[in-house]
Amino acid sequence: VDASRFTINPNRKRKKFSAVYCGVLSEWINYDLFFEIISENPDMDFHVIGKPFISEAYKRLMSFPNVSILGEKSPEEIVDLLGQYHVGLGFYKTLSGLDGDSMKLYEYLAAGLPVLCTEYHAALRNDFDDLLFLCNNSVEFNRALSDLKSGNLKNDQADTDAFLERSSWNNRISVLFDKLWN
Repeated sequence: VDASRFTINPNRKRKKFSAVYCGVLSEWINYDLFFEIISENPDMDFHVIGKPFISEAYKRLMSFPNVSILGEKSPEEIVDLLGQYHVGLGFYKTLSGLDGDSMKLYEYLAAGLPVLCTEYHAALRNDFDDLLFLCNNSVEFNRALSDLKSGNLKNDQADTDAFLERSSWNNRISVLFDKLWN
């Protein structure tokens, strides 16, 4: 992710504590957990950015009064929107073959958001230098959300910035070229 596209400005945050899920609304989302977290946090707003893909499960999101479905957004719109939220969410299922690192998690971090995410593959904690707050059930998610609201849980921005620099496409390509030519 190109972190320079994102500007961190705490004054842009929404007044009401708000979470964002950004990504494709597909079968790899743990909707049961997502619905549970939404229903157990009526004092929060949840915004969903993305389009459906081969799944109708997302439609239940529209039944919650504290959920706004924003639909698909351009990369530029996403950059502008993410900075308004207090936390980014990832509700991925643990599925064989789903062991990649979602670009949206990088974008949440680049926007200065703490990230709450299911541990959908074994290397996730290491892949993100322990910057994600991994939660695998509603108790863990709700505890983390409560800690975020109270200010007891937050990322170290310097660590996040260093991680994003190491993870940039330019840096990854440089490492690859060094390995190929040396």
